[in-house]
Amino acid sequence: MSVDLIATVPGPIALTALLRTAHDVLGTLPAALAPPALTVAAPPGTLLGERLSAHSLDLIADGYRERTSLLLLAHRPEDPVELSASPTRTCVGVVLAAAIALAAAIEGHGEFIAEIPLLPAPITDPHRFIERTRLHDPGEDFATQCEKYLRGLPNLKGRPTTRRLAP
Repeated sequence: MSVDLIATVPGPIALTALLRTAHDVLGTLPAALAPPALTVAAPPGTLLGERLSAHSLDLIADGYRERTSLLLLAHRPEDPVELSASPTRTCVGVVLAAAIALAAAIEGHGEFIAEIPLLPAPITDPHRFIERTRLHDPGEDFATQCEKYLRGLPNLKGRPTTRRLAP
């Protein structure tokens, strides 16, 4: 079963903008008081959503072993680019992938699409999704907050079962 989270990206977005917005979303969704910084395996100045090249890169939450693999592709030249965020199958990994896909949809003025239904009725507007699903009680431990966040999404039925990878 795929748990990839997708954002449509109608135009190029700077990788630095994606990282900044993803960090903000990592603080908002699970109400984390200290979200981790993100490290990327891509050249500086990379633009996401360029039409002439495909990109594959990994994003890692500092202090965690979870990584999210990103793949950018367009099915046809006239289609918007899709950013597919494939997470490590842990609570931290899924929240990381969600934050990245939501950030890409925000920065690219696109839509957020979850391949696995997170809510009974999908919400493709990234701002509405964040407002509807975010935790409101902040916590210090990022991994614990990620688990609480995902447990609040009943369609996931307690998955993933692992909070985070061992350090």
